[in-house]
Amino acid sequence: MTDTSSRRDFIQKAGAAAAFSSVLSIGRTNELIAEALARPVRVARPPEPIAPDDPVRIGVIGTGGMGTGHVDAFLGLAKQGKTNVQIVALADVCKPRLEAAKQKV
Repeated sequence: MTDTSSRRDFIQKAGAAAAFSSVLSIGRTNELIAEALARPVRVARPPEPIAPDDPVRIGVIGTGGMGTGHVDAFLGLAKQGKTNVQIVALADVCKPRLEAAKQKV
């Protein structure tokens, strides 16, 4: 900025530059949308049915209060023979909670 430029001049020029660059990116965005729409859509095959004696395999994300309650409930149902469920995955950012859930499972 020179001594003769004002803050208002600077803001106007910066705004104009931002508007110009967004107009340029809109054209590229439209190209990307057109490319995406031209691609064929893949259809997922239907899942295979679970046989009555197959275990239901689940994962628990978050092993805090609610997640630990779910782990306890699933393990209790399996222990009572009410359902054939297996906890096959656990995830939590809190390492002590995750380790405690691993010990239960």
